[in-house]
Amino acid sequence: MEERMQTIEKWLNRVGFIFGAIALIALPIFIIASIIVRQFGFSLGFALEYSTYLIPVICLFAGGYVLSKGGHVNTDLFKNILRPRIWDWLTLVGLVLGLGYLVILGVECAQLSFESIRFGYRSMYVTRTLIGYPQLVVPFGIFLFAVQTVIEIIKKSKSMFLNSGEK
Repeated sequence: MEERMQTIEKWLNRVGFIFGAIALIALPIFIIASIIVRQFGFSLGFALEYSTYLIPVICLFAGGYVLSKGGHVNTDLFKNILRPRIWDWLTLVGLVLGLGYLVILGVECAQLSFESIRFGYRSMYVTRTLIGYPQLVVPFGIFLFAVQTVIEIIKKSKSMFLNSGEK
């Protein structure tokens, strides 16, 4: 079980890193290219639109990776004044609540994406992109983030309940 969880976590981190890195590289390229082209009196109609699609990709795909590395935002004030056991419980509750939020958000975003595809909704930009397909990236990123959150819940629970005699 432990080995399988580590394999899943490693795969999630790799997928998140690859998609996040591609989006992070593409974002400034779109913006810089748009600025340069504008100096010559032209416009890249897609640059602003696709840049806005890349921002949630960067956030969501990197979110699971950051969570797995313990890089998520902590309120050190509380961490320093609370007993470790209470802090562990608050962390676990926060992870469970966060997972609930991710599930609800993921379902809603997926429904929105499928509705956009079904009705052929298009962007308001010059490119008139069918927005359902770029929208599908969001629930996929949320799914990866949620799976990483489940892994973190399991790890936190193990450290709290299986190692409770060691504390």
